[in-house]
Amino acid sequence: ADVLINYTKGSLKTLLKEAGVYGSIDVVYDPVGGDFSEPAIRALAFGGRFIVIGFAAGGDTPKNAIANVPLNLALLNERKIVGCLWGAWKMRNPEKNRENTEKMLMLVQQEKLKPVVSKTYNFDNYRDAFEDMMTRKVVGKVIIQPEGAGTSKL
Repeated sequence: ADVLINYTKGSLKTLLKEAGVYGSIDVVYDPVGGDFSEPAIRALAFGGRFIVIGFAAGGDTPKNAIANVPLNLALLNERKIVGCLWGAWKMRNPEKNRENTEKMLMLVQQEKLKPVVSKTYNFDNYRDAFEDMMTRKVVGKVIIQPEGAGTSKL
């Protein structure tokens, strides 16, 4: 990523404009959904891709977590809205999934891919780990370390 945006600090549209990237974004990877989806799609460049990963935004009901997006946003600038259901894909493609996982772990081992580990919790504090994730007090990976286990880069 060239620019990182903390969407809790204001309007996503305003923050993207202030960063000088509104309307020039090639790919949005969206695991959040909800109120953030539409402004993220509007910020895409011509031919940009919006990848739907999940709906972590939650909502009062599960239906509220899923954004209602006007389809003209895709049409007018030839934007692409792509669904990525990894769980089902890995079940249909177990060999390719294994290969991808091995490549990813090799990149981590070579330190070419450096996952952000926000915090490591002892196993006894797993509830704190989940609470911190749900209240967005952490960024990146959270590790719950079993007692007696070594350290992990993931």
